[in-house]
Amino acid sequence: MYYRFPLSNVRLRSRNLYLVRKMKIILALILVSIIVSEFGMRHHELRRRLSFAPYMVYHNHQYYRFLTWPFIHVSRRHLYTNCAFLWFIAHYGHLSEASAGLMAFMTAGLSPIPRLLLHTDDPAYKATGISSIIAAYIYFYALREQIPLLSALVAVNAIYELVMVFFRPRGRILYDAHLIGAAVGLVCFICGIL
Repeated sequence: MYYRFPLSNVRLRSRNLYLVRKMKIILALILVSIIVSEFGMRHHELRRRLSFAPYMVYHNHQYYRFLTWPFIHVSRRHLYTNCAFLWFIAHYGHLSEASAGLMAFMTAGLSPIPRLLLHTDDPAYKATGISSIIAAYIYFYALREQIPLLSALVAVNAIYELVMVFFRPRGRILYDAHLIGAAVGLVCFICGIL
């Protein structure tokens, strides 16, 4: 005697495969972030070389840091929280592959610019994490889907981060990166790019 699987399981599996195929960029961001960050937590030299250091970019012309800093994290809590948010966006955000890639590339390239301008002569300053890309996705998703509670939370968070940028410019959380990510999500929504 054999058990016959109901058709709903087949539909569920095919939907999950569809999501995996559709969200290759976000899933690639998650996998690369986990792999690189886990190696970086064990090998501090790798973390030092991949993090965004404005001093090294400006004085030693290490421009590759504009693209490597989102993939390295300092702690597992930071890494897996960001990955959970990325998975939420991949599963519920319904962004196309091109949209996700464009927003990630724009945010990764634009977020470090204020830090580069403010910290060019500070060799101790370093930035890591993919939080600004997550901010871009979340702000874009909240505006596009017009979910009242999520939109209200996003607005309150934006005001909080704006206040923190001006009153606490130096600390462990880089609020300016979150704001630039939010601005990229807002611009993409307004211009209808995605």
